[in-house]
Amino acid sequence: MKVILLQDVARLGKRFSVVEVSNGYALNQLIPKKLAKPATDANLNQLNKIKNSQKELVDSENKQFEVAVGKLLSEPLTITLKANEQGHLFREVKVSDIVEAAKSNGVDISEKYLVLPDTIKVLGEHKAILRNDKKDCEFVIMVKGE
Repeated sequence: MKVILLQDVARLGKRFSVVEVSNGYALNQLIPKKLAKPATDANLNQLNKIKNSQKELVDSENKQFEVAVGKLLSEPLTITLKANEQGHLFREVKVSDIVEAAKSNGVDISEKYLVLPDTIKVLGEHKAILRNDKKDCEFVIMVKGE
């Protein structure tokens, strides 16, 4: 019997793959535990729609990533926080602070793509990395005091 896996199943396959299993295993284990559903024409069409929508989502995220990379490389991102006279910040710069500053500059980035190599606790110029599956981009963050 052919089934579509709804979750990863050890020694059988990954999610959304179509596999051939014995009728008993499918009817007694996989389908009742909601690990799989029968590979009917309707279910296969639904699977193709899901895969196409996921591909479109990944493509749009990649385009958004490329636009963000272009904007961040063209000019440094400026963040303004409270600091003392020695230039030490009262709190470290967080990923959410960088995302917020980028949005105020018209750059839409997601927190899942942003990597801070070091904690930022002082004023000045710092590096951050925008990373997805295919590309890494290092850009400059300017931290200024209020």
